[in-house]
Amino acid sequence: MKELLFVLVFLGASLLPVSSQCQSLIEGEAGSTCVRDAVNTVSVGINGADEPSCITDDRKSCKSLHYTLNQINLLAEASATNTTWIVLVSSDLVLTSTLAVSFGIDFSCLILCGEGDGVSKPTISTDTALSPAIQLESNEAALIISNLAFNFSVTATKSILNASVILANFTNVTIIESTVTESSDWSISAYSVVVSNCSFSDSYIKSAVLLIHANSVSLTRTSVVNTLFQPEIRAIYGSQSGPTGSVVIILNGSGSSALIQDSIFWGVGISFKFNSSSFILSASLYVNTTEVDSRIRVLSSEFAFTKLFYETIVTILSRSSDIVFSNVTFHDQYLFINNHLILIILESSSFMHPVSIRDSSFYRYNGTALGLICTGCLTTILNNSFYKAYGQVLLTRTSKVTLSGINISFIQNEPFSDAALINLEHVYVNFVSHINISNNIGTPIKLTFSYMNFYKGLDMQITNNTARYGGGIFFDEGSIFNTDSSQNALLYFENNSAVLGGAIYVRMYIASDVPCSFIEHYISTFQTIDIVYKGNYALNKGNNILIDFGSIPPAGIEMCNSGKNYETIYSKIDIGPIQSGTSHLTVFPGQSIKFQAISIGVCQATMYITCSADNKINSCPPELVSLSGSSKVVIPQGNHTITTDLKIKTDINITHSDTSIDLKLQSFCDSSQSIVSVMLLNCSLGFTFNETERMCRGCDDCDSSFYQYSLDEGIACIRYNYWYGSHDGQTIIEPCYYPYCKFGDKCPLRNSNLFKLPLTSNEQCLFNRGGIMCRECKDGYKFSYLGVQCVEDIGNCWGNVLGLLLLAIVLNVLIGFFWMYTIKCKGSLTLGFSFGAILFVAYGRLIQFGIVEEFEPIEVLMSFLSLIILDNSILGYIPACTPATTGVGQQLFNYIGPLVIICMIITIVIMANSCPKCLSKVDLIPNPIQTLSLLALVTFWSIASTSIMILLPIKIGDSYQFLVDPNIRISSYYALVWLIAIPLLIIVIAIIVFMAVSPFLSRKFNTVRIKPILDVFHSSFRDKWRWCSSVYFGSWIVSIIFLNFTETQDLVFTMLLAVSIVQFVFHPYAYKSLNITDTLIIIDLFALFLLVGERIDPSAIVMHKSSYITFLVYVLVILPVLYYVCNGVFVNVWKLQCTRSIQYKIVKRMKSRFDSDKEAERVDTITVSGHYRLVQDQVTHNTVHLSTMNRKPEDFSAYRESLINSDED
Repeated sequence: MKELLFVLVFLGASLLPVSSQCQSLIEGEAGSTCVRDAVNTVSVGINGADEPSCITDDRKSCKSLHYTLNQINLLAEASATNTTWIVLVSSDLVLTSTLAVSFGIDFSCLILCGEGDGVSKPTISTDTALSPAIQLESNEAALIISNLAFNFSVTATKSILNASVILANFTNVTIIESTVTESSDWSISAYSVVVSNCSFSDSYIKSAVLLIHANSVSLTRTSVVNTLFQPEIRAIYGSQSGPTGSVVIILNGSGSSALIQDSIFWGVGISFKFNSSSFILSASLYVNTTEVDSRIRVLSSEFAFTKLFYETIVTILSRSSDIVFSNVTFHDQYLFINNHLILIILESSSFMHPVSIRDSSFYRYNGTALGLICTGCLTTILNNSFYKAYGQVLLTRTSKVTLSGINISFIQNEPFSDAALINLEHVYVNFVSHINISNNIGTPIKLTFSYMNFYKGLDMQITNNTARYGGGIFFDEGSIFNTDSSQNALLYFENNSAVLGGAIYVRMYIASDVPCSFIEHYISTFQTIDIVYKGNYALNKGNNILIDFGSIPPAGIEMCNSGKNYETIYSKIDIGPIQSGTSHLTVFPGQSIKFQAISIGVCQATMYITCSADNKINSCPPELVSLSGSSKVVIPQGNHTITTDLKIKTDINITHSDTSIDLKLQSFCDSSQSIVSVMLLNCSLGFTFNETERMCRGCDDCDSSFYQYSLDEGIACIRYNYWYGSHDGQTIIEPCYYPYCKFGDKCPLRNSNLFKLPLTSNEQCLFNRGGIMCRECKDGYKFSYLGVQCVEDIGNCWGNVLGLLLLAIVLNVLIGFFWMYTIKCKGSLTLGFSFGAILFVAYGRLIQFGIVEEFEPIEVLMSFLSLIILDNSILGYIPACTPATTGVGQQLFNYIGPLVIICMIITIVIMANSCPKCLSKVDLIPNPIQTLSLLALVTFWSIASTSIMILLPIKIGDSYQFLVDPNIRISSYYALVWLIAIPLLIIVIAIIVFMAVSPFLSRKFNTVRIKPILDVFHSSFRDKWRWCSSVYFGSWIVSIIFLNFTETQDLVFTMLLAVSIVQFVFHPYAYKSLNITDTLIIIDLFALFLLVGERIDPSAIVMHKSSYITFLVYVLVILPVLYYVCNGVFVNVWKLQCTRSIQYKIVKRMKSRFDSDKEAERVDTITVSGHYRLVQDQVTHNTVHLSTMNRKPEDFSAYRESLINSDED
C-alpha cells in the first residue's frame, strides 16, 4: 500500500510546474549532491489544505509546512534512497508551534524554495517567540534553503532560551538568497555548510547568529547586521560554556577550511545587566579548528560598529593553520584598550605555518588592531594602513614577522604613557620596503628580547611621534639590531619627542657589569645602516639615542668614549595637590600652578599639560589649551610645596561656558613620571577673563587701598564692608553693609589689611542673599518682611504678608499707646526726655552690630527697640516669605507705621473737636497737644528714614540704580515710588526747618495760633537754644544719607563729635539732667561707631573677639537702655499713692531753695494756654502779683530765665 501511495505521489508531484529559480538549484552547484532524475515537487501555500491529496494531486497544495515535511518523511520511508524533494513555498506561512521533523531514512536532498521574483520572498514567521521555531534532523541528507524570508518575532523583550533554528546531521547545508530578521541563534551541524547572498539582521542571540559545526564552511556575500547579544550569565567571559560571536565556526577534522568573503559584519551590541569588567569573547567572527592543517581565508569583508564589552572582533584559535586576511576593513570598533580587533592564537607546532594580513585598512577603533600569539608562525603583514585610532597596532609573540608597506598615522594614547604601536616580544622581525609611522602618540616600535633586521631598500620614516620611552624605537631588555642589516636601508627620525630618548631609547637594566667595549660595540650597531636624526627632542635626556642602565650603572661607565650617547638615569617623584583630602589641583586660567612634590633627590622636572575628552586622550592643541611659563622646574629632595610660573591659557571662556576637557599635569623627572589631575575652574571672584590673553586677570586700575590681588596665590582681597562684582562688563566695588554683606577671612597677601574674597559673588552675602550688592535673594528664596533676610520659598507668600501687615499694624498701635502713656507719666518733660531715647535708637540702628558674630544679639535688640520710631524690621526675623521681590517694594511696607500713627492723630483731633468730654474721660490723653506733638515727632522720624532709603541713588557702572536695590535702574517704572517718597520727605524737612527758625520768626510774625505746638517741641530747651529741638532730627537725617557713601562717612563722625561738644559746653536744655544725659548718649554713640562702625581699622577686627572689647560694647549698649527702663519704672512707682505720700512729707521739710526750683519747673511748662492756668492758680492761692498779670507773654520768658539763672547760682 505504501509503495502504491509513493508511486501516485511521484507521478503527481513530477507533473507540478517548478519555477526556473528553484529548478536551477538542482542544476547548479548547490544541487550537485542531489539526485536529479528522482525529483519530487510539493507546493505549500496559505490557500492549501493539509490532506493526502495535496501531495498526490498537482492541482492542490498543502497548507502547513509541518504537515508537508512529515508526509515527506512518511513517504520517504516507502521510497528508495537518493530521492530529491523540492518543497515550493508559494506564500507567507505562520508557524504556531515548533516545526520539528526528524527524517528517519536516507534521501538525497530536501530543498525548501520560495517561489517569487527574488525581491518579495515568501516569509516563514511565528506569531510568538518559539524555542526553537524550526528543528530539522536528517540521516546524512542534504538541505538547501533558498529564496525565503524568516521572522521569528524575537526581540529584546521577547527573547528565547535556545536557538530559533536547529539544522542537525545533514551532509550538506546550503542557505542562499534568503533573509532572516528578529531571530535568535541558527545552529547548523553538517559536513559542509554554504551560506551565500543572505542577510541576517536585528538578531537577538545567546551565542551566535550562525553557530556552525562543519569540516568546510563558505560564507560569501552575506551581511550580518544589528546583532544584539543577550547571553545568560554563564555565557559571560570567564564562565561561559561555549564560544560566542555573530558567526561562530567550529571546524572539525583534518584539512578543514573556512572561507569568509565579500561579507559585512555591522553593528554588534549587548543587552543585559552585568559586571562591566566581564566581556563577551568575540563580537563578529569566531573560528576554531580542532585538527591540524586547516585553511582559513577572510577576504574582502568589512567589520564595523562594535562597542565595548568584547574581547575581540575576530578570533581564530587553531592548532596549525594557513591563515589569510586580505582586503578586509575594520572601522568604528570601540573596545577596551587591551582587546583586539583580530586575535590569532596558534598552538605550539614544529612546523612554520603562514599567517598573512595584507591590503587591509584599520581606522577609527579603540584597542589593539592585531594580536598574534604563535611559536611556530611565519607572519607577513603587508600593505596595511592604520590611522585615526586609539590604542595599538600590533602585539605579537611569534617566531618571525615581516613588516612591509605599513602606514601608521594619528594613533592616539595617553600622552607619555608606556603604550607602543608595534609591540614585538621574542620576535625575529624583518622590515622591508616602505614603513611610515607619523603623527602618533605612543612608542612607534618596541622590541622586547627581539631581533631587528632591515632589508635592502628599506625606507622607514618615523616622524612627529610622541612617547614616554623612545620617540622612534624602544629597545628593551637585550633587543638589538642585526649588525648584518643592509647599509642601503634608511631609517629617518624627525621631530619625534619623548621623555627619554627622542629617537631611540635602549633599556639595559639587566647589564650589571658592562665593559666599555660592549658599549662601543652596541653603539656601532646603529652605524651599520643609514640613520638620519633631525629635530628629535627628549624632555629629560637623550635627544637622539639614550641608553639607560637603571639605578645601578656599570662601574666606570662614565669613562667610556661614547658617553654622549647614553646617561645613567635614576629618580623617583610624586606630585599631588597642596590641599589635603583632594585628588586634583584646582586652578583657573592665568593662576600660577602650585603642587606638593616628594622626590628622593634633586632633579629638574619637565612639566606638561595634557587633555582628555570623549574617551580619547590627546595632547592639548595649543589653540585650545596651552601652558605658559617655564616647563623646567627644579624639585628639591624631600617633601616641598612647589610654586611655578606655569599658567594655563585657554580660548574657552570658562567663566561663561562649561567644558568636558579633563586636564592632567604631567611631571617627568628623568625616567620617573607623576601625574595629577587638574580641575580648571571659573575665574575666581575678583578676576575677569581676558579673551586676548586667554587668562583671568585682576583689576589693575583699581585703588589698592580698596582692592588687591595675586595671580600666584589665586586670590583677591577687598576692603572691609565692600562688595565686589561686575555689571555690564564693568568691575564694581561699592560699600555694602549689614544685613546685606559679610567680610571673609583676613587677606593672606603681604602687607595687606584687606579681606579675602570668596570664590563666588553670592558668598559675599548674608541671609541667603545674592545679586548686585547682595540686594536680591538667591534662586529658591524670597524676602522676609522688609527684606531683612531671604527665606526659602515654600509658598503662601501672599498669606504671609497679610498676616505680617496685620501684626505690624497691631504693634504700631501699641507703640502709639506707649507714647501716650509716656506723656501721662512724664508730663511736660516728655519731649525732652524722649529726644535722647529716640536719638540713641535711631543712631544705634545705623551701627552694624550684626557684622560681628558676638554682637548679633545687639542687632536683634536694636531692631526691637527701633519699634519706638515705627521701624518694624524686627518682623523680618520671622522666617516667612513675602511676595515683594525687590528692595524698593519691601521698603514701601515701612510706611505702615507712620500711616497707623497718622490715623491715631486724626482720631485724637476729631475727638478733641467733636467730643471734648469724651476725650477728657480718656485718662490716657491728659494733654492732647503734647500727645499730638510727640506722635507727630516719631512719625516724622519714620517717614524720613523710609523716604531717604528709597530715594538714595548709587552709580553702578554707567547707570544710576536704587541704593536699596542696585539691580533696578532709577529710570525704571519703580521711579513712580518717588511720587510718594519725595513729597513726604519735603514735608518732613520743611517742618524741621520751620521748627529751627520758629523762635526767630515769632519775633517778627504773629505765631499765636501754632505757638502752643511749637512750645511743646521747644519747652525742654532754654529760650536762646529753642532751635536745638531740630538739631538732633536734622543731624540724624544727614547721617542716614552720609553713612551710605564712603566719601561722606567722616562727616558723620565729625558731626557727632561737634554735637557732643556743643551739648557739653553750652547746655542747651533747661535742665542739667537732660544736658548730662544727652551728652553721655552722644558720646556713647560716638564710641560705638568707633568700635563697630565703618571707621574701624580692618586689621583690628580681631579685637572684637576679645572678651574685653565685647564687654565694653555690650555695656555701652545696655547702659542707656537700662537708664530709660529704670527711669520709666521709677515714674510708674512714683505714681502710686503711698509713694506720693512719702515724697510729699520729704518735700515739705525741704529748704525754701527748693521751692524756687519748683516754681521754675512750673514756669517751664508755660504755653499760651498754660499761662492762663498759671494766673488762675496764683489768684486762687493769693500769690499772684498784679504786675505778673499785666505782663505780655514774651515777658514770661525773661521771668522764666531769671528763675532758672537764680537756681543755677
